[in-house]
Amino acid sequence: MKSLVLFILLALVFSGCSDEGSSAKRADTLIDNAALLVDKEQLINDYLAYNQRMLEDFDIDFRVLTTNSDEDLNAFANTVFNRLQEDSYSHSGKAILLIINSKQDKVRIEISMALEPVYTDIFVAYLEHNGLLPYFRAGKVADAVFVAAELVRDRAYEADRGEEFMPPMESRSMGGGAKTSARIGQHDPDAKRGEMVQAPIDADPEMIMAIYLQELEKHNKNPDLEIFTTATQKFFRQWTVTDINQDNEYRIVSSCADKKIVYSDDQQFAVLSSPVAQRTCAPYFFAREDGQWKLDIATMAKTVRFNTDMQWHFSLPDKQQYGQAYTFAFNDLTFDKNGYPHRQKKKLRWGFGCGGWYHPGEDPEKLTRCWINNLHQDGAALNALGLKVYDKILAAGNDSERINNISLQQFMNYMSSVAKGEEITVIVAREESDKVELHAIAP
Repeated sequence: MKSLVLFILLALVFSGCSDEGSSAKRADTLIDNAALLVDKEQLINDYLAYNQRMLEDFDIDFRVLTTNSDEDLNAFANTVFNRLQEDSYSHSGKAILLIINSKQDKVRIEISMALEPVYTDIFVAYLEHNGLLPYFRAGKVADAVFVAAELVRDRAYEADRGEEFMPPMESRSMGGGAKTSARIGQHDPDAKRGEMVQAPIDADPEMIMAIYLQELEKHNKNPDLEIFTTATQKFFRQWTVTDINQDNEYRIVSSCADKKIVYSDDQQFAVLSSPVAQRTCAPYFFAREDGQWKLDIATMAKTVRFNTDMQWHFSLPDKQQYGQAYTFAFNDLTFDKNGYPHRQKKKLRWGFGCGGWYHPGEDPEKLTRCWINNLHQDGAALNALGLKVYDKILAAGNDSERINNISLQQFMNYMSSVAKGEEITVIVAREESDKVELHAIAP
């Protein structure tokens, strides 16, 4: 299960369906009559992506309805659920309904008979008390809806593998049509509690990570652990963390093998990562503060995303804006347009990659230019020419053959066609200066 959290990362990036039939389906998949999900478009899209996947993979029709009705919730739920089963998108009677009544401050989950062997009374109790209530009490109803989709999805995959549901906690059975108090906005005084944890002053990032995993396993929710950067402490004070979040992060990270640590040249930043083939094993960031290594989950939360299969990728604009300090760790990878990492299959002649940029007011399709978004650590672009990540290419070529305002495609053609041993000139824009002129002998 993902958790912005994998790292309490509840800011995920999925795209919703866009065709006309899917739009109609979306309209009655989640109905927000109580206006509890206003301005939460991204989380709603995330939920809808999960929901569509559940329908495609398991023929499960999972609906959510928010209401402020005065009608008895049990009777209301039965009426709505009967109508859902009559008009369900499921071809095998597999339906789930989550109703959130903000006026009565109650939540109810209905499970069809076809799904009761999978979504047992114990599972429903676990979903309500450990999945939904912590977010409700923090006033984060949209997050609760998304987490419900995650738990329903995860349980479907477990059942598909023939696994029974064994909750990692004591759960009192609530019944297949379970109802409980939502406690929306009722602060939980124990939500951020946990013992203070310190690390040895000479602890390296791998030791910091080991301590973090220990605290995940113990469900320590103290946001002010001294193994966190100051920004990360602030981040965790604002985010809801549940036992489920921590259990899943611990499980996923513990399963990642062949981790390696890479340090920046100035030894102020580090990245702990697994081989890119382990798609669910996201990199962890570390920064030195006050002479000690600390986890920088705040930056991870801004830059790392997960899809419905829990495969990590970067949000490239956010990586450019927030994650510049950590780009050194990914020089041996390439990234596609959606930010997914790939191992370079062969060493490129120059060893660089371009993103697209253009001046405000210009048509990007007519004049998209190159900004350097990737440099191979052994490549000539880095070591001979001196390019840096985030350089914006302004011009290339010598004397009368120089191409000013060079497009991305023109620059790529220039770099690939220049003869071996010929001197090249590239002019770039960098943050610290207006223009920098670079020279190198073509490899």
